[in-house]
Order: sequence, then C-alpha cells, then structure tokens
Amino acid sequence: MWNEYVTNNYFLKKLYNKIPPLENIIIRDISIRNIFGSANDLEIEFEMPNFVDNVPEKWKKFNYNSIYIELDFYDIMDIFMETKQNFNYSSLKINKIDGIYQVKLNGKLCLHFKTEIEGYIQYIKGMKK
Repeated sequence: MWNEYVTNNYFLKKLYNKIPPLENIIIRDISIRNIFGSANDLEIEFEMPNFVDNVPEKWKKFNYNSIYIELDFYDIMDIFMETKQNFNYSSLKINKIDGIYQVKLNGKLCLHFKTEIEGYIQYIKGMKK
C-alpha cells in the first residue's frame, strides 16, 4: 500500500480504518522546485478518493466532508510528465524496487519519477466541498 512508502503518516493511519488506494484522486497542485540545484523536489497536493472513517472533532465542528494531502518527494530523478486536457482525476502508485522508490501518477496527467528517499506527508487537511 502506498502509505508504507511515505513518512509522517501517523495522522493518516488514525483517520482511516483501512487507508484507501489513491485511485481517482483530484490533483490540486503539482510543484517542482530546485530544478537548477543539486536536488530536485516535487510536491503533489491531492484530494483523497474517500472521506475518513474516524472524523476528528475539529473537522466535525466545521462540517468537513473531504480531505486533501500534500505529499513531498526529494532528490527526484528520471522525471517524465505528459498532460492532456482536464487532467484532474488520476491514480497514484508508489513502489519500491531495489531500494528505489518509483512514483507513477496515471490518468490524463502522467507523471513518473524515481527517488531514493521515501515520500513525506507535508500536511493533511480537512475541507468542505
């Protein structure tokens, strides 16, 4: 499961009884930083496909019914990206093969890259749709 390959996932595990796969996620933002430096960083912000099982009290108070996450990757390499119109819905898969994390975002937006460093959950936020 994808959450095995990211750090800072404690809160995510508390929110879900079983963490859903990242299928038909809504991409909110993708940023690539430090592309001219020695390390390339990539951030993907997306809405989860399912709302949480265990709703925090604060989220109940604000009537949140959706969740979004920013997932960061560092020292990326072998990046490939291709877009088509209306590329919001995609599926994200993370695998580890021979010590290298392979990240594949597929849909009308295709984004593939590799890294030797686990992904990092920068934040998890509730929202009202």
